[in-house]
Amino acid sequence: PGGTAISLGSGDLPPMSPPTPTIGGGRTSPTSATASFTADSPYFSSYVDKEMHSVNVLHDTVKDISSRAKTFGKCGALMAEATRRLSQACRLQPSGASLGGAEDGDENREKEKNAVEERKQAVGSEMESCLRILGGVLDEIASAQMVMCESLEVSLSQTLEAF
Repeated sequence: PGGTAISLGSGDLPPMSPPTPTIGGGRTSPTSATASFTADSPYFSSYVDKEMHSVNVLHDTVKDISSRAKTFGKCGALMAEATRRLSQACRLQPSGASLGGAEDGDENREKEKNAVEERKQAVGSEMESCLRILGGVLDEIASAQMVMCESLEVSLSQTLEAF
């Protein structure tokens, strides 16, 4: 009745293809869709949050290692001191041996010498010789402990704090 008919045959429409994903400012990528990293994008915020978390974990890790290195240095110094005291005991020196002032120095040295002689007589010459050697070895160990602990503390603690 009175109108014009429009034919929608296959030759009338252009061929259709799926939409192509866009990247950032409108460039197209025919192979894959990539997230937009503009500052107002949720992908960008997620990426920044992830990186900030990584930086915080790195900071905490470095701080933990530095703190433990300091503790190791302090404990190592105490261990070296204990080793040095053991060395003195093996050398038959009394535990109260002091390095008094000039006035008391001669008197203290004389008391210490007498105490060492008493101990030598009590343990015998063969045992005294073995203990003296052990005392020398322990002195070397104490020195090595101090150097090792100081070196490790400097290497880890101070270096990581500077980082």
